[in-house]
Amino acid sequence: MSVAISVGPPAITINQGNTFMVTNLRGEIDPYEEHGVFARDTRFISAYRLTINQAPWTLLSSSAITYYSAGFEFVNPQLQTEDGELIERSIGMSVARAIAQAIDETLTIANYGLRPARFFLELMLRSDFADIFEVRAKQIVRRGRTITEWDAARLCLTTAYVHRDFQRSCRLDVHASDSMPLYANGRISYEIALEPGQLWHTNHAIHLITEGSPSAAKRPPAEQRTQADVHQADWHTLVTSLTSSNWRVPFGVVTLMASPSSLLRIARPIGDDVEIIPFSASASSGITSW
Repeated sequence: MSVAISVGPPAITINQGNTFMVTNLRGEIDPYEEHGVFARDTRFISAYRLTINQAPWTLLSSSAITYYSAGFEFVNPQLQTEDGELIERSIGMSVARAIAQAIDETLTIANYGLRPARFFLELMLRSDFADIFEVRAKQIVRRGRTITEWDAARLCLTTAYVHRDFQRSCRLDVHASDSMPLYANGRISYEIALEPGQLWHTNHAIHLITEGSPSAAKRPPAEQRTQADVHQADWHTLVTSLTSSNWRVPFGVVTLMASPSSLLRIARPIGDDVEIIPFSASASSGITSW
């Protein structure tokens, strides 16, 4: 009997506990794919894209670095700017992304050209707060009311959703930036001017809020990462693991499905054997062995 095997589009998945971020290889979220930031059976972020002067960056490389972090490298396409032509591949951008209690991102842009460059970096971020099973079935039903607000004084973008007694919020906080962010037309934008060899940085965190006020203060990313690591270590002591003497089992990720509900596994050497353990699972999933 033949068995049909279907392979979906390539994706990068990172997670921490019951929070998953599923993107394409560019680190972008397509609202019409099984992409998004998921937590508690809800898609908090349904669209995410970085552009330069409204044009897509050219991807050089991308990969998941650990189960909770990923990195992306881009260069610019050839562009016409207010100051003239921006030569292709003269600007580089690195994106470092990690999940703890929030999604922390650091963007670093460098001018590799021989001339000064001035351009705009745009971040498009949208939330539909769809049910995870509707996302997987691609049958999303719009419900409730969604409001997006930009606080120019606090440099934060908040999208709040209410449907009857169900409330969810997504808040992006700009922690540090070498130029002032602005919000217009559904995008956060930065005007960037770089001399040859100069670097530009920005850091922001995206908080997923299931209860309480969206404006409530959050802990620093480093403190969140420490707590997340403690929770992960505690969880690993509870789940079932297995060992194998077959050294052909590859180290690193041996199973990685492009689905927010997938169980991720990792293999690591233990003496002369190989131990295989789950990466993580939802605390409410009930999965303790496999």
